[in-house]
Amino acid sequence: MFNVSEAKIKSVFTGSVSSFPQKAKIQIELTDPRALKELPVIKTGDGRIIEMSSDFPVMNISKSVLTGNIALTEGILEVSFAAEIGGGGSLKIVPVGLGNDILIEGDWPTPSFVGEFSPVTRDVHDNGFTAEWQQAVGTGKWPEYFDAANIPYYLRNNEGVGVEFFDSVGVYHKTERALKYALLFIIVPFIVIFLFELFTKRRIHPIQYILIGFADVIFYTLLLSLAEQIDFLPAYILSAGAVILAISLYSGAILKNFRRGFILAPLMALLYAYLYSALQSQDYALLIGSIGLFVILVLVMFITRNIDWYELSGKKGIQNNGNNNSSIPDNSQKTDIPQADCGTEG
Repeated sequence: MFNVSEAKIKSVFTGSVSSFPQKAKIQIELTDPRALKELPVIKTGDGRIIEMSSDFPVMNISKSVLTGNIALTEGILEVSFAAEIGGGGSLKIVPVGLGNDILIEGDWPTPSFVGEFSPVTRDVHDNGFTAEWQQAVGTGKWPEYFDAANIPYYLRNNEGVGVEFFDSVGVYHKTERALKYALLFIIVPFIVIFLFELFTKRRIHPIQYILIGFADVIFYTLLLSLAEQIDFLPAYILSAGAVILAISLYSGAILKNFRRGFILAPLMALLYAYLYSALQSQDYALLIGSIGLFVILVLVMFITRNIDWYELSGKKGIQNNGNNNSSIPDNSQKTDIPQADCGTEG
C-alpha cells in the first residue's frame, strides 16, 4: 500500500522539482532473477494489470530489477503480485510500502523463518508451509518517501523478512545436532566406570577415563566420515557399534573382569538408540534430551544412596543423634603431694 501525494514527493528533494505522476514506474529489485520461473504480474487495487520487464536498478540494492509503468493519481494505491520461485537457498522480501501484507507458500517441509519480525501466522507440515507477515500502515523502517539515489546505509542493508530452506535431514546437520548431546555420551560411561570403581574397590587412573572420553568423541568423526560415503543410518550403526565395542573391551581390561566391562555394551547401545530417536524428532529433540539427562541423574542418585562418601574420602562424618553432650578431654593430672608427719611434742 502506498499513499500517493505529489506535495510530499516534492518535499523529499531540494530546489525546484517537477513530478510526472503519469510516467511513474514500479520496480522489484532481485538479487538472483534466475530463481523466477516466470515474470510476475502486478495488480492494483483499482483493477489495473501491469506487466513487468527487465530494467536498470534505480535503488541499486541488487543487480537486477523488474519494472513496469504505472500512472499515479492522488490517494491510496494498493498493489499486489504473485511470483513463482524455484531453486535458491532462501527467499527474502524487503517491505518498503506504507503498509505490507506478505504471504509465502512453498513445498519445502522444513523452512526457517527469518527477518526483522516474525510471521503473524505460520503453518508447517510434511507437504510444505504457509507463512504470512503483516505490517501496519506507518510502522515500517522505510520512510513514506525517499530519494532512491541517496538511500541511507541502514535502509540499504535492511534484512527484510522471508524464509530459508533449511535441510534438516542433511548429513552435516544431523551430525551437528548429535554433537549437542556429546556431554551426555561422555558422562554416562564415566558414571558407570566410576560406580564400578566404588563398588569393586579397584582404582582407575584418570588417563584411563580420558581415553574412554576420546573414544566417545571420535564417534562423531566416524559418523561424519562414513555418512559422506553411505546412508546416515548405516553410518550411525557402524560408528556406534565400533565405539561400544572398543569401550566395552577396554573397560573389561582395566576392571580385570570382561563381564563387568560388557555391562557397558547394552547401556551404551540404549543410549545411542535414544540419541538417534532424538535426531529423528525435530519438534521434541530438546524434550527427549532433557528427560534422558534427568533419568540418568535419578538412577545415579538411587544407586549411590547408601554410599558413605565420608568413608570413601577418608574422613569420618559427624553424626548428630540428638545428644548435645560434648566430649571434653580431661587434661587434668593427678599430683601426688608427699605428706609429712608433723608430730607435736608435748
